[in-house]
This record gives sequence, C-alpha cells and structure tokens, in this order.
Amino acid sequence: MYQVGDLIIYGGEGVCRVAAVGPAPIAAADPGRLYYTLTPVYRKGVVYAPTDVDVPMRPALSREEALSLIRSIPTMDQNTLEFADAKQAALEYKALLQTYDHGNLLRLIRAIYAKNERAIAQGKSYSHVDEKFLKRARELLHGELAVSLGVEPDEVERMIREAVGADSAAN
Repeated sequence: MYQVGDLIIYGGEGVCRVAAVGPAPIAAADPGRLYYTLTPVYRKGVVYAPTDVDVPMRPALSREEALSLIRSIPTMDQNTLEFADAKQAALEYKALLQTYDHGNLLRLIRAIYAKNERAIAQGKSYSHVDEKFLKRARELLHGELAVSLGVEPDEVERMIREAVGADSAAN
C-alpha cells in the first residue's frame, strides 16, 4: 500500500502524489472501502482511487532509475512498429500507451519519431494519429522523468537529446 507523500503513476492521470489514504469524502464513495486521495502533479484536481482497484498503478521512478533509463536510450533496440493502416496503428499505439510503462512509452515515442522522420524525408508530414499518440506518450514519460529528476517536464527532452548525442535522436 502506498503512503501519504508517495509519488505514483496512476493510469492515465500520470504522476500523482498520495495526499491521504482512507475513506473518500465524497457521497458516491463506498464507506467501507479505502481510497487513495491523489493530487496530480501536472494538473489541478483530486482523484479518489480505491486501494483495491485494478488500474495500472506503480511508484514513480527513482532519480537513479530515471537517469539510468535516459542513459540507456542510445543502446535501445531501434525496431520500428509497422502497421497496415492508421486504424491498426491506433490500436497498437493505444495498447502500448495504456500499459503506462516507461519502457513501452519510450518504445512508442521512438517508433513514432523514426516513422515520421522517414515520412518527412519523403516529403510527407506526421499523421494525425501519430501526432496524437506521440504527444500523449511524451506527456506521460516526460512527466514521470521530470518528477523523478526534480526538473520541469520541458527540460526532459533536452536531457534525452544530450544523452543520445544528436537532435535527430530517439525522442
């Protein structure tokens, strides 16, 4: 069970801080159930999540884990994701995104980035599907890395580019 003050990744909310553990102070809550009161780090609001819910929830990366992940980017497998059409791509992208796993988010970002670099080289532009999923994957990954490293999310891209060593790298 998470404790007050813990930083966790809670499904699509991204990084949240555990503000309380106990009954939820809302009428719709089951009074016999324990809830995490979560405050999202990068947006306003409060989330009441049952402690026994089956939503992807895990501790945020430690500083050391975040640095290790960034340092490992240049040596990561560069296999791209190929799909027959935009509908298949969207389904696969969504499946990777909804794991909320930093490795899968990074894999998704790298695959979309590489695909779109090839498209740009051929005079084409990013597809709407690619843009949508790239933006969301970056928000989630950069948010987690930022909180783990004590920086703002917009600094994460620069850190990744420095680790990779080139502006056309995997981010």
